[in-house]
Parts: sequence; C-alpha cells; structure tokens
Amino acid sequence: MTAVTQQNRCNAWFNSRLAQITSIQAVYFAANGGYFQGLLSHLAPITSVGAGGAGDRHADNLESHPTDQVATWEAAGFGPPLTTQIMPCTLKLHTYVGTLGKGWVAVLSFIFDGDTWEMRYQLGPETDRAQSWSILFGPS
Repeated sequence: MTAVTQQNRCNAWFNSRLAQITSIQAVYFAANGGYFQGLLSHLAPITSVGAGGAGDRHADNLESHPTDQVATWEAAGFGPPLTTQIMPCTLKLHTYVGTLGKGWVAVLSFIFDGDTWEMRYQLGPETDRAQSWSILFGPS
C-alpha cells in the first residue's frame, strides 16, 4: 500500500458518509444555533500497516466533547456513521464563525510510514479552510 492508496481509502470512506454527516450537522445547527464540534474520533492515531487497511478500526472516542460543549459525538447523532464500519482514518470536526458566517471543517488524518497525513474538507461559507492531503510532520 502507498500513502496515496490510503488517502483514496479515506476519501472513499468520508465521501460515502458525507451526506449523512452533513444532515446530522444541519439538525444539530437548527437545534443549537451552531455546528457540532467533534474531538478526535479515536483515542490513538490510525496507523496504516500492510495491504487492505490492517490498521483500520472503529471509533473509540465518541463519548468525548470539548469543554464548552455538552454534546458528545453519540449524543449529537454521529454514532452510526462512525461505528457501523471500521475507519481508515481518524475524524475531527472543527467549527468556525467567520466574517461570512458559520461553518465547519472535517479533518481526516492517518499515519503512514511514520508521516502524519491530514486533509481538511470545508463546509460553509468560507473557502480558505480546505486543504488537500499533506504531511503535517514526519517521524521524530
């Protein structure tokens, strides 16, 4: 497996759930006046090993929440999109309030060959928050 193969696997996983995640965010926004902010979906990073995603696993940090938000991933309705199948990458949801309004950014990440890869998928009125796959930092 290559890093690009893992990126494609993460993209496919996310894209197949994007409509459901967006719908959950819309319901949360209507009820709370802001989008749900989700901390890292996994307690430890997803490390890609071997072919076929041997490092993939279910989200195990869905009871977490930021200190300024009461709702957890599961309480906000994100259980099934994150728990029904194993994940090839971790997921975080960042929220923002910008000059053009409120929005959110899905952050996908994984470790491959010691490098931490991250991609940011932006949803909302501002367009400068997206980021294609890139290495955040290499092995220490």
